[in-house]
Amino acid sequence: MKLTIKKIKKKISTLAKGGPIIKNKKYFLFGEDVTFGKNVRIYAQGGVIIGDGVQIGDHVQIGTPEKNENISSFDDLRAKYQPIILGSNLKIESKSLIKPSTINIPENQNRNNYRRKPIYSCRKNIFFVLSTGRAGSRGISRIINKSNNIKSAHEGFPTTISISTKFAHGEISENNLMAILSFLYKEISLLEPHIRYYGESDQKLSFLIPQINKVFPEAKFIWLIREPSAFVASSYARGWFDDWEFGYSRQRGTHYDANKRSNTIHALNRINGYLAGEMSESSWRSMTSFERNCWYWSYCNGTIEKELSKIDHNRWIQIKTKDLNDSRMIENLLQFLSFFPNRENFTFSQKRYNKADYRRHTKKNWTSDQKNEFEKWTIPLYTKYFRDH
Repeated sequence: MKLTIKKIKKKISTLAKGGPIIKNKKYFLFGEDVTFGKNVRIYAQGGVIIGDGVQIGDHVQIGTPEKNENISSFDDLRAKYQPIILGSNLKIESKSLIKPSTINIPENQNRNNYRRKPIYSCRKNIFFVLSTGRAGSRGISRIINKSNNIKSAHEGFPTTISISTKFAHGEISENNLMAILSFLYKEISLLEPHIRYYGESDQKLSFLIPQINKVFPEAKFIWLIREPSAFVASSYARGWFDDWEFGYSRQRGTHYDANKRSNTIHALNRINGYLAGEMSESSWRSMTSFERNCWYWSYCNGTIEKELSKIDHNRWIQIKTKDLNDSRMIENLLQFLSFFPNRENFTFSQKRYNKADYRRHTKKNWTSDQKNEFEKWTIPLYTKYFRDH
């Protein structure tokens, strides 16, 4: 959610003169009746979420500046891009410093009757878009958002970027993850009263399917899958899985020089095949970034396939990215979701969203080694879903 000063003034009950100063507003999200004191600074590059009714005193700093002199290692840099979650009705004393990785969610939170409502209020009409990223998930959100009573968020919670990876790496327990998801979806007031349907598209949700299904046992899932060579051509060109994202020294001559890199929060919270238990550390380190992108396409889609197979098939659908330009597919999608927006207010558009504005590393430019790496990781799923279809 992109915040402007006008929106902030509308949402915060008390906006004291002189604050707050918010850096990286697109990664900052907060609920109803939040009170800020004077000279509050928020550094949200790692994602900051504040619950309903939180009172923040004077001269409070939430997060740490992106640039300072205290970064001496890759771990120090990564630590600055970790999330902060402050649960509802907390009181933050004046002159407090809230560091990244702080997650404070009180038990037995009592919700007041606010104008806005939590996402859980749409639990019978909720859907999630699962993908590798670079697959058209933003486009689905834009298409579905054309109806007034539907809210479809692309990367709705900035904290999911790191929390999903931490869970995949075994750095947080499932109990702690469930507490976070429960707070985000059940406790914080984010939706306008007229919203009846809610959807969320985020590549990081692909690794949280069982947990999302526990919170929303009636949810529907959209598996958005892109042809692997097109995905790799796009993701590799953006520098995904480059050595620097894992604190490694760059291997000479093995990496594509990206023209447009991902945001730092995404880059520093990329899933690691070794930490996810998929291979040895030496195997992961020895991979080129190109091969890691091929591995990721297979790993992510394989995970989605495995977890969705455990869910009633009436609750999920697979859509290929290339079919997003087909108006009949969009109609089928809306029917699958049981959304029947007023056709007078709903128009289909073939406009492409989040279109690559950089030179992709297309298949015709691949080396023989890259072709072999691609086939090594993608052939099984590629054959199943794309060959001869």
